[in-house]
Amino acid sequence: EAVGEGGKDGFEITGRKMWISAGSVCDYVVVAAVTDPTKGSKGISLFVVEADRKGFEVAKRVAKIGKHASDTCLLTFDRVWVPKENMIGSRGDGFRLLMTNLSKERLSIAIGSAASARRVLALTVNYVQGRRAFGGSIGGLQSVQTTLARLRVEIDSCTSFVDRCIVEQARGKLSAESASIAKYLATDLAHKTANQCLQLFGGYGYLKNSPVARHFVDSRVPRIYGGANEVMLEIASRGLGFRPQRFRRNKTRNPRSKM
Repeated sequence: EAVGEGGKDGFEITGRKMWISAGSVCDYVVVAAVTDPTKGSKGISLFVVEADRKGFEVAKRVAKIGKHASDTCLLTFDRVWVPKENMIGSRGDGFRLLMTNLSKERLSIAIGSAASARRVLALTVNYVQGRRAFGGSIGGLQSVQTTLARLRVEIDSCTSFVDRCIVEQARGKLSAESASIAKYLATDLAHKTANQCLQLFGGYGYLKNSPVARHFVDSRVPRIYGGANEVMLEIASRGLGFRPQRFRRNKTRNPRSKM
C-alpha cells in the first residue's frame, strides 16, 4: 500500500506494512511500492530501504501465540526518501520479481512443516514407549500404535512429494501448482500430527515445557502465511481445468427490485 513518488534523484515512500517477521531487528527492508498508480500490477517497484533512514519506524510489535523466536511488527514509512540506486531491477518490475520467488517460498514452508511433523512423531514414539499406564507402556495399546502408524504413512507420503518438488526446484521446473500442493499438504499434516500427538502426551502435552507443545502452537500459522491453504487449493484446482471466477459488478438495476 506504500506509494512511491518519483523524483529527480530518488523516491519518497509513504505507507505501512503489517505482519513483518524480524522487523524490529532488521538493518534493511525490501519494500514493494506503487510507483505508477494507473498501471496496476505493472506499476509496482521494489526498493531496498535502510532501517536508519528518516521516516522509517517500527511502530508496533505484536504478541503472537507461537513462533516466539521471530518477532512480528508493523512498519511505517513517513516520506522516507531513497535514492534511485536503491531500486531493485527496473521500474514497474516489482510484482514480477515477487511472483518469481513465491513458489520457492512455499516449498521452503513445506520442507519445514514436513520436518516438524517427522520430529513430533519421533518425540511421541519415544514418549509412549516409556509412559507407563494400565500395567504397561501406553505404546503397547493398539489404538496408540494405529494412530502413530497412520501418521507415519502420511508423513512418508508427504515427504516423498516434497522431495520431488525439491528436485523440480533444483532443475528450475517447479510449478506453482506443485509448490501450492506441497505447502498445503505439509502444513496441514504438521498441524494434524502435532494435534494428535499432543493427545497421546495427555496433560503433560498441554504444558508449555513439554516437547510437543511448541510444535502444536507453531504448526498453526504456516497454514496461513505464504498464502492461506484455501488459496493453495484454488491454485491446485487449476490443474483440474478450473479457472478463477471473475465477478463483475452489474450496473443495471435489478428488474425485481422495489422502487
